[in-house]
Amino acid sequence: MAADSGSARRKSKIFFITGVVAVVVVSFLAAAIGAGAINSVRRREEAKRKEPVMKVGDMTVSRALFELFCINVIEGDGFEALKNQTASVGTLAAAVKARAVDDVRKYAAIRSEAEKSGVKLSPFEISSVKTESAAAKAGGGQSSAGFYYKYFGMTEEEYTDIWLGWKLCEKYINSAVEDSEYDDDFLKFVFEKNLDSLAYIEGDGIRFALPVSDEGASELKRTSAGKICDTVNAAAESEKDAVFDEFFANYNEPRNEGDTAKTTLPARYFAENYPSLLYASDSAVAGRCFIFDSGNEIIVLRVKKLCTYEFFKDSEELKTLAKQEVRRDVITGILENEKYIGETYPALDSVDITKYLKTDLSAN
Repeated sequence: MAADSGSARRKSKIFFITGVVAVVVVSFLAAAIGAGAINSVRRREEAKRKEPVMKVGDMTVSRALFELFCINVIEGDGFEALKNQTASVGTLAAAVKARAVDDVRKYAAIRSEAEKSGVKLSPFEISSVKTESAAAKAGGGQSSAGFYYKYFGMTEEEYTDIWLGWKLCEKYINSAVEDSEYDDDFLKFVFEKNLDSLAYIEGDGIRFALPVSDEGASELKRTSAGKICDTVNAAAESEKDAVFDEFFANYNEPRNEGDTAKTTLPARYFAENYPSLLYASDSAVAGRCFIFDSGNEIIVLRVKKLCTYEFFKDSEELKTLAKQEVRRDVITGILENEKYIGETYPALDSVDITKYLKTDLSAN
């Protein structure tokens, strides 16, 4: 009987040990299967992020990189205007993606040309990019390379390389701009292209309103304006002020009550009436009268100040505009190369960026 009792205890112990082992094995297998499933999901996600969606020249653009360009559009200065032009989150997402496609194309094309040109980043420039990259990581509250994968779907090296590429593009374009020579003809071209924002003329003006419905009355006013202009110009220098003031008192038709003789005219007035004034100097025309006829009114203007080419030709404002013009020319020249036209893949259509669009349009 005692033997049977001891045998029972041994069997019970064996069953207990076997049960414990079985539980451990099942738990281990479950953990292994779970880890395997997580790794499998991660591999699929990583493969999806690396999936090519575009190709420009020799650069293949991954889904992750394209999303990064979309984020740049969303965080850029023009996003609010883009948002105001769209009626739903779907149309906004499509507009952002279209702009990102253009940005990727520019980036790939300019970077390719920059690398071929031999332009190099200095050690300091490289270090500054890496410092900015590290600052972004620190700002995200993480210190591991997982930060870049989590937020951008790429490694730290891949992310940093993109920013190094942008810096290289900028240095290449700036070098081309700084190496350009701005001769007089080119500065005149830039000036004429920006007349509306640059040129104007100041002086004392006598205004005649031209009635659209009465051509006869308009012609009489044009005749009077011509006589006033000729009389002031023919007067002795010491008498010009008095002659002009008398005409102003008798003929001026103010737009608003309290209008004074001081008048500023935009470029379109003298570009249409006296193109030569665009390149005249103050000394050549000071005190002389000119007639500006817009069809709705006539201004007999006694010139006091010309803010035209002579005024702007040595200005930083015109030089800045000239640099911007060269910059556009350089970029346009690169993008006109057929090899940078770019090719989009079907995978581009499945890129969903609505998660980045924090906008009231998301309700539509």
